[in-house]
Amino acid sequence: MALRTSEELTVSKTRWTGWFDGKLKKGPVIYIDAPLDKPRSPLLPASQPASVEAQWTNLDYRLATLRNSFNSLWFGADAVPAWFPNLGPGNMAACTGPWPSFTPESVWFNELPDNSLENILAHIQFDPENRFWLLIQELTRRSIEIAQGDFIVGLTDIGGDLDILTSYRGGQNLMMDMIESPEMVKKCLTAIGKLWFTYYDKQNELIKSLGQDGYTAWMPVWSDKPWSVLQCDASVMFSPEMFAEFALPELQNKSAAMTHSIYHLDGPGEWPHLDQILTVPGISAIQYVSRPGEPPNEDPYWLPKYRKIAEAGKGIFIIGDDPDKFVELANQMPAERLAFHISLDSETEARKFVARFDRKF
Repeated sequence: MALRTSEELTVSKTRWTGWFDGKLKKGPVIYIDAPLDKPRSPLLPASQPASVEAQWTNLDYRLATLRNSFNSLWFGADAVPAWFPNLGPGNMAACTGPWPSFTPESVWFNELPDNSLENILAHIQFDPENRFWLLIQELTRRSIEIAQGDFIVGLTDIGGDLDILTSYRGGQNLMMDMIESPEMVKKCLTAIGKLWFTYYDKQNELIKSLGQDGYTAWMPVWSDKPWSVLQCDASVMFSPEMFAEFALPELQNKSAAMTHSIYHLDGPGEWPHLDQILTVPGISAIQYVSRPGEPPNEDPYWLPKYRKIAEAGKGIFIIGDDPDKFVELANQMPAERLAFHISLDSETEARKFVARFDRKF
């Protein structure tokens, strides 16, 4: 049984396009899911792998749990059911560097044994036989095949240039490099940026070759053209001057090469860079992730920030789980600039949430 009807998907895709382009007439756009009372079809067998690493790299296990997950969920509102090949954030570092370390929650990328900037620069080359790169491509290919058009598969989390360089070099070392060897840092960033597009293009070529309708990323946002999440988590350590010198050029270059992009603003340490990020024409929207001890992403506490983003002509993508706060937020600012991702505990609760919004054209 299809997760959404063709009519529902047609409307949803039109609304996501309108949101990206700033032409949505009624907002917000809502990606919502909730567990079904029982799966649509019998679940596939999925024995727990013997090791933590195998939980990430055993593709038979991952694909079975993937299919089971989608068979067990209801999708509503503007959801175009989506998944991405999650092999850790910033995984280009493992496509050109050491094999990563695995925990139950994430994948961690290791510094090069010789992590001098000179050696890093020599390593920034495309290796079509790299074991981790082949794993990414195979997971992408098999995910699309098992989806059978029921859901779309997105771009893996390649990462931001400075975050990738931080994985190679280490955060403290890189901070000193930016002061003592800024030109060498920029050479590494230029090389990483060029190679980034090699991985980006090859992933999108694979997705297109398998006949998938549209593109997504680790945020479940649909687009008819390739797009990516842009980010610089390392910038929580930067002054605005350092951000302008080392991070802003990447955002300008990458966003100019895409039809759409969303900037992932990771925690309060990045708020000082917001004004610069908003000057980048190619960035379509901003997504903020709050930290423990702060109000959640969907809390109206963030209204001044979100209004500023909307006034700059950008969309706001918000992930959260409090229905009332989402509704309050949408009632206090231009809802057509908002896109929500919310998972609730039941289909009944999810349908009630969607009914609280007038989202008709």
